[in-house]
Amino acid sequence: MEHFEPEIAEIVTKYLHNGRINLCADTVMDIFQMAIFLQLDELSIICAGFMQDSVNLTNCIAFWKFAEFYSRHPLQIYLQRFICNSLNDVMTTTDFLELELENIKRLLSDVRLRYSEVPNRYEMIYSALMQWIRHNLIQRRPHLGSLLQLVRPEEISRDFFEEIVLDNKLMLESIAASHWLVENFNF
Repeated sequence: MEHFEPEIAEIVTKYLHNGRINLCADTVMDIFQMAIFLQLDELSIICAGFMQDSVNLTNCIAFWKFAEFYSRHPLQIYLQRFICNSLNDVMTTTDFLELELENIKRLLSDVRLRYSEVPNRYEMIYSALMQWIRHNLIQRRPHLGSLLQLVRPEEISRDFFEEIVLDNKLMLESIAASHWLVENFNF
């Protein structure tokens, strides 16, 4: 129990005594973590439900990473679906822009493979990966080639290609991106 903040331990102790808990977005992950540690399945279910009900653009990435780390698959799928449906807005958040490369690949691969009903999904994936790369251009530029593999060129509209992709200096300056253009667009 010493691994947890005293405030969190007190909240969980009160829950154990009276069966009631007031959750908030600021503490739900800590309470959930303690519930997992103590194997309090009912409290874990309550926390997962709260996270689903209170997910928004500012907490969806943190909640998703939490669910993934603790192998809470149904919650993770729910959050991935939320992120996918809100990707145009989520991709501008600090949490998204500060994701590690492997998280970006997992998240955008999942968007690409599982949620095919999202319109213009490959254009959104392209935009999201470019947004992510530009956030830390020096360190992330080398990953452009591997990230472009997440984009299905045949799903990109001609207008998007001409107005966005070809107008992107990064695409023309990167050897890997240039190869991707040549292979997929007879450029």
